[in-house]
Amino acid sequence: ELYERNRARYTEAVWIHERLLHCIQPEFLRDQIDFSCRRLGVECLDLFLLHNPEYYLRRAEADGVPLETARATMDDRLERAFACLEELRAAGRIGSYGISSGTLAAPFESSYTALSLERVLELATPGFRAIQFPANLLETDFRYSRLSGWGPLADVAERASLWTISNRPLNGMPPNRSLVRLARAANPPPDEGASTVAEFNRMIDRLSEAEDRILEIFGPRHFLF
Repeated sequence: ELYERNRARYTEAVWIHERLLHCIQPEFLRDQIDFSCRRLGVECLDLFLLHNPEYYLRRAEADGVPLETARATMDDRLERAFACLEELRAAGRIGSYGISSGTLAAPFESSYTALSLERVLELATPGFRAIQFPANLLETDFRYSRLSGWGPLADVAERASLWTISNRPLNGMPPNRSLVRLARAANPPPDEGASTVAEFNRMIDRLSEAEDRILEIFGPRHFLF
């Protein structure tokens, strides 16, 4: 619905498949940040992550766009998105920004859809502070794959003083395979509630009750987190 109302403005939106439309165009980012702030009842988002900007590369690969051309377009889109987010940071709408990507740790030389963290850092503005990437028992490239001689992704992030956030820590998506579940919900305790699992669940219930009481006390005020 949002896209249909703004089709003329979101000229760089790309369809990944019939149920997934992706866009990092500045006009779209401004609208989304405004909507998020209103929904959360805040004036400023602490951290805003661009979600999977490499989706454009996936579309370009499917359309047969030459790799060099696609990467140049990707750089242009990222640079304009970063400039927009830096303006929003200066205006007090976001505290900082970053990227959430499934291909930051992928070999840049051999993967069409890989994002180069080195190139991202060259394009980034001072407000770029965080990256999110797959990190679990099956997806360990962030620790071991070397990025164009810079070292593993985790090391590059540390040297750049970036915050790192794990994506799908309890699931994994190894190459050429679908999602693999690495965890499951605990079975109901067989000991009538005497186990540590049952006690943990009771603690969660008490925490939820405390949160409800806090919301009742403070009411509909707006807070900056």
